Amino acid sequence: MRTSKKIDESKSKPFALLKLIGGVGAVLSLLIALNQVTGLVQTFRIHHKVFSDAIRVGQQQEERGDYAAAFESFKRASETDPIDREAQDLEAHASMLWLENTYILPEDHKFSDIVNPLLPVLDRALAHSKGPKAADLVAHTGRWLISPEVQECPLFVSLFFC
Repeated sequence: MRTSKKIDESKSKPFALLKLIGGVGAVLSLLIALNQVTGLVQTFRIHHKVFSDAIRVGQQQEERGDYAAAFESFKRASETDPIDREAQDLEAHASMLWLENTYILPEDHKFSDIVNPLLPVLDRALAHSKGPKAADLVAHTGRWLISPEVQECPLFVSLFFC
């Protein structure tokens, strides 16, 4: 009987070692999974902060009448979260205000330098707009595309002569 007990003990020692290794592996897997989850949560928090800061800064810039800076802030928010409609709408609104409030450019600038980066934003907003908002977007895109000559004239001249 003693020999069979020794054989049983000798068989159970490797199983105990395997159980210990399995338990340690399970605990390590759980810790790694928790680390990944906290990393995702942290990334989401940072992403949300960058996005909300860009929106808030853009709104402040728009209130001050700095439409070019507001456009850039809303553009940054749109790039941070490309599927957020609010950011896209705010970017389009800032671009319309920028177009409406651009009067005199330095001699070495053309009006197309301002308009060309804004047109894709207005077109993207137009794709999901309806009613008066869509009409407003069409007006802002069509108004500046009358002719290539108008785009190349200095702005203060194009308002009167081109």
